[in-house]
Amino acid sequence: MVSSAEETDTATRILDQLLGALSPEGIRHAVDAPMDRALASHEWPRGPCTSQAAMLEHAGRLLRHLHAHGMMARPLTSKQARAEAARILHDRYINGEARGFTAALLDLHGEGQGGINIVLTTLADIVRREMRDRYVRGVIAELVDPLDWPMKCRLARQVLTRFRRHLPGALASVDEEQFAEACPALVLRYAETGQVFVGSAGSASWV
Repeated sequence: MVSSAEETDTATRILDQLLGALSPEGIRHAVDAPMDRALASHEWPRGPCTSQAAMLEHAGRLLRHLHAHGMMARPLTSKQARAEAARILHDRYINGEARGFTAALLDLHGEGQGGINIVLTTLADIVRREMRDRYVRGVIAELVDPLDWPMKCRLARQVLTRFRRHLPGALASVDEEQFAEACPALVLRYAETGQVFVGSAGSASWV
């Protein structure tokens, strides 16, 4: 039978793993460094690019390269890469004037021969954000989601013990079972901002 002390040690270890994996340094190591290496080794376009079809071809090549050399889930065929590039450009591309394909085409034609690289750099930034989000949710799925309810409560107790002084009054008085429900959201906040709680006295870092 596992002792209470051993379960507390397990909760402490899990919290430390979360803090390490989701710290700015942890995310840079897991996501940004592989992305940066892949981008540095990609063969960027040098000539003019004036059509939507050519833009999607270049965008698909970049995505295939990132999937092959960066932190990606699976390899892509050329057809899959173009389709994925079209989805990202349509759904996520934004500049100061427009959204979607319209914004991408404005950037493509508004910067002369270098317009395609503006589009591809923006595409890479979007992919980086998606990969960061996927990584964060993967860490939570690996470390938190499989825990049974008693262990989630022990994890909440460790968070409360370590950070209670930073909690707004409404949260400082809750018990660990109530607080356990909020832990995943706080973990996501930490990954997005590097902070856990923002109260009247300012903000407090996990570390």
